[in-house]
Amino acid sequence: MRWGMTRATAALLMLLSAGCTSSAPLVSIEVSTTATGHHLALVPARGARINARARPAFERADGKVLYFDAQGITTDSSYYTTEPFLDLADPEPPRGLVRVGVCPAGERVCRVVTLKL
Repeated sequence: MRWGMTRATAALLMLLSAGCTSSAPLVSIEVSTTATGHHLALVPARGARINARARPAFERADGKVLYFDAQGITTDSSYYTTEPFLDLADPEPPRGLVRVGVCPAGERVCRVVTLKL
């Protein structure tokens, strides 16, 4: 009897873990080199929206926090309509964490996503 419970538990765990596989990321970050440093741009997944009420932040490895900006936001100031960006005047590649609120397509709740640079 005990063996049967173990097999059933293992089968259930396999099914649950199969359903928990990660899907496409909600947001990605594009880093490009500029004449004066680096340009960071946040690119939401198709249909996802980036929360403008909680500005995306870059937490540098030295502890300094810098905020992303964008040219356009929705009329209710809730979401960015253009990709948020941050220009860094540093020749060294950026190191730290980017935290951004993203609302997946078809959902009304935003999630905080942390991206490591």
